[in-house]
Amino acid sequence: MNILVTGGTGFVGINLIPTLLKEGYNVRIFCRNKEKAIKLLGDKCELFIGDITDEKSVKGCCDGIDVVIHMIAKVGNELPDKNTLENFRKVNVYGLKSIIKEAKLANIKRFIHISSIAAMGIVHESIISEKSKCNPYLPYQITKKEGEDIVLNEYKKNGFPGIVIRTTKVYGYGEREFSYLKLAKLCKNGFFPKVGNCKKLTSNIYITDLINVILQSLRKGKFGEVYIVTSKNSIGFDDSAKVIAKELNIKIHFIYISPWIMVLLSSLIEHTCMIIHRKPSVTKKNVEATLTDRVYDISKAEKELDFQPKISMKYGIKKVIQYYKDIKAI
Repeated sequence: MNILVTGGTGFVGINLIPTLLKEGYNVRIFCRNKEKAIKLLGDKCELFIGDITDEKSVKGCCDGIDVVIHMIAKVGNELPDKNTLENFRKVNVYGLKSIIKEAKLANIKRFIHISSIAAMGIVHESIISEKSKCNPYLPYQITKKEGEDIVLNEYKKNGFPGIVIRTTKVYGYGEREFSYLKLAKLCKNGFFPKVGNCKKLTSNIYITDLINVILQSLRKGKFGEVYIVTSKNSIGFDDSAKVIAKELNIKIHFIYISPWIMVLLSSLIEHTCMIIHRKPSVTKKNVEATLTDRVYDISKAEKELDFQPKISMKYGIKKVIQYYKDIKAI
C-alpha cells in the first residue's frame, strides 16, 4: 500500500513514518524542506517537495497513492482578527482543500484527517463526545473545525473516503511543544498555583497511543465519521503537579488563587496585547479552558477503530519529565 503523509517532519510524523515503514507500507512524504526530511527520517521514503499554501506545487502529490494521512496544520493561540484568521485558513482550510482535490483525482481509498480537540473550543459538558456542540473561538480552533467540515461534507456530497481523528494534545518523550515544561518550572520553584476548588480534569494522548490509532485507521473506521482519541482516564491539574514534583524529587506548596482573579488578569493581558499587537502569553479563553473539566468519551473510537490507549496520564507525564531532565531543560 502506498501512503502519502503530509506534515511528516513534525513530532507525530517522525514517530509515525518509521512505524509505517516497519509495517511494510511504502511512504511518500509531502514536505517543503528536502534536507530536513532526510535528516529526520533518512532516505527510505519518497519525497514530494511542495508548499501546501501553493496549489500549483501540490499538483501530483497523490499520484499512485492509496491512502493519505493529512497532518499539516498551522497551530497557535493567536487572538481572532481578520488577518490572523485568513493566515490560519491558508494552511488549515485552503491547503487542505488542495490536498483533497489531488486525492480525488488519484481516486484514493482512504483519507485520514488528523484534527484536534481544539476544533470543539470550550465545551461545558461533564463528558465530551463527538455529539457535543462545538464552540471554536480562536483562529486555530475555528479553522480546524472548518477543515473537519470540509472532509465530512466531501463524504456527504461525493462519497469521499475521509475520516476525522480528533485528538487531544499529543505529548511524549522527545516532544517539541514542551507540554509540561512551564508546569515543571513552577514546581521546581516549590510553589504551584491552585486556581479554585474544582479538580480541573483533563487528558492528553501519548504519542505511541496516537500512532497505534492511526495504524488502526488505515484498516478500520467508517467514512464520514469523527473519532475522539485521548488517554483512557483524565487527571486533575493538581495531580499533574504532584506527579511532576515527585519526578523532580521536590516538595511543592499549593497557593490558592481565586478563579475570578485569574480571569481578570488574563483579560487585562489579552487586552493589552491586542493594543500593542503582540501575542499574549495567556488569554481569557485559556484560563476558562483550564477551569473547565475535560473528560472525553472515547467509546466510539474503542468500538469502531479498536482504539486501546495503553499509556496513562501519570506514566506519560513521568516520561515527559524524564525527557526534560535528559536534555537539561529543567
